[in-house]
Amino acid sequence: MPFRQCILPFAAVSMSAAMAGCGGSSMNTTPALPISVSFTSAAPASLQVNATASLAVAIISDSANAGVKWSVTCVSSGACGSFSTSGPGTSTIFTAPSTVPAGSTVTVMATSVTNPGDSLSIPIFVSLEPTTLANGSYVFQLSGTNAHGFYSVSGVFTVDNGSITGGEQDFIDPTTGAKNDTITGGSIVVIDDGNLWITLKTADTSIGVSGVETLDATLFSSSHATLIDFDSSGTSSGTVDLQTGIAAPSGGYAFFAFGRDSVNSATVIGGVLNVDGPGTISGNGSIFDINDAGLAGPLAAQAFAASTVTTPDSQGRVELKLVPSAASGVGQINLIGSLVDTKHIRLVETTDTYRGFTGGTALGQTGAFTSSSISSASFVFGAAGEDPNGALQAAGLLVAGPNTGTVGAVTGNVTGTFSWNDHTGVAIQTPLPLAGGTYTLDTTGAGAGTGRVTLAGLTDSTTNPTFTYDLELYLTGDGQGLLILMDRDEVVVGQDFQQTGGPFTATSFNGSYALNVRHVVPNVGSETRQNGVGPLTADGTGDVTGFFDFNQTSSNATKLPLSGTFTAGANGAFTGTLAGLDTSQTPMVHHFACYLVSPSQAVLIETDNAQLTLGFLELQK
Repeated sequence: MPFRQCILPFAAVSMSAAMAGCGGSSMNTTPALPISVSFTSAAPASLQVNATASLAVAIISDSANAGVKWSVTCVSSGACGSFSTSGPGTSTIFTAPSTVPAGSTVTVMATSVTNPGDSLSIPIFVSLEPTTLANGSYVFQLSGTNAHGFYSVSGVFTVDNGSITGGEQDFIDPTTGAKNDTITGGSIVVIDDGNLWITLKTADTSIGVSGVETLDATLFSSSHATLIDFDSSGTSSGTVDLQTGIAAPSGGYAFFAFGRDSVNSATVIGGVLNVDGPGTISGNGSIFDINDAGLAGPLAAQAFAASTVTTPDSQGRVELKLVPSAASGVGQINLIGSLVDTKHIRLVETTDTYRGFTGGTALGQTGAFTSSSISSASFVFGAAGEDPNGALQAAGLLVAGPNTGTVGAVTGNVTGTFSWNDHTGVAIQTPLPLAGGTYTLDTTGAGAGTGRVTLAGLTDSTTNPTFTYDLELYLTGDGQGLLILMDRDEVVVGQDFQQTGGPFTATSFNGSYALNVRHVVPNVGSETRQNGVGPLTADGTGDVTGFFDFNQTSSNATKLPLSGTFTAGANGAFTGTLAGLDTSQTPMVHHFACYLVSPSQAVLIETDNAQLTLGFLELQK
């Protein structure tokens, strides 16, 4: 028998391993520990097509220190994604596929080179649109109803790789009162229709469900989303935006605060605040209008006495202490503001002598206001509130004629097209013509230079009886504005957008949009309020499809299919039908008007008397 020599390597890991490699018996019979593979930081739950993510693992009990091999699988026959390096190693950069795979999910796997039986896999949701919020601090604001009545909440939370690490918020409703709470944590989860579920944890059991608020968001981008409450504590809608600065407010701000007054009457205050000194609002260049159903009538062009705004805290929270003039008879209104940036502040009322329960927004103004700010411009608007019949919604197009004022005056005619709904309208309402109105930009008096525009005498001549509408419009100078209705018993507030991009055709409505809807279903002697968010895709020929999540306080509905068709109007007023924007077991086909601001933005309103629906759409990017 020939002699077989076994040569042991000088750098053998251990004598027992070397002997085993030569066919000998091990001197140590203790079995090796299993290899453990784990991610060193949170792996993404979702990615947009072609997006990248850094992946890194830690490996325990791998005596060979051989690293892992990276792989990815999916249902589709095409590419499921790629890696900057497939291994061996402990880190790589994963690139999502360029198209959405079947099932919208890929599975990334890290497999031990030493022992292929030890591996770690994660599913990643792949979407055409942005799929999660980027790291940073975000300002959110919601207004709606809960078991106590109207409520509003606004605050800031910080996102770190899908986890919420902290923040603060302010909340108000008639029973709980004004609360300021610390956000101690939370999470972001992507669900299968592309929406995000955001949880915010506080130690205050009177907030949300035992201190936890659950929100549902559809992304416009990785830094901006439309939002609804999505738990049993209430139903509301709002926004969430990346916070890009917390500099102290300065200059003019168009603002509104909407909700309830101290005796539960609907109320809205709107106007312009001029922060004309460090922490001060002298009253010069500031003005407000108030329409409170609990008062004898609307009050227009009211002045502020000297008021203040506090220095922002570390998370951009300020308090505006607004002192209406004694002549107005309105008590002091204190608003907590959460700063998104120098031009956007989300508002919620706190303890004050007005004793209201309101929430709203403030938009920074740019430049001076002249005849070109309103003359020959068109504005699309969406607004909601209450009249004696209950909930009221309106949307439409306001068209300002040329300036016909004498030297120094800015005034002219206003026409337009609009739709409204309060459960008492005709079965199917076509967009209604508006005529006979006038606009006047404040160039003298308390409102001079503030961008405040009065729209008076707008008449809907086709209804019986005829209705006349008077509004106050607060311009920002950058194509946006806020408005309130100043008619007795109709307390309505909304936002307007200067229209661009017309004339419009079916191809103008094309792409993936995020949609937020406010929904009111009539019941016998009452109304059920719901809010919904979801992605909607328009094909540029008149067809739309999508999915939506709805919250109606007592129950939630997810991934409701939506489909419909629209016929284009050259002025941006599209009409059509949608099926799916209700929670019945057999959704009806409902009639809608869609008013395009531009190819990237629109306002949607239901035009039959089955229910009320007001929606805002924005192109995803």
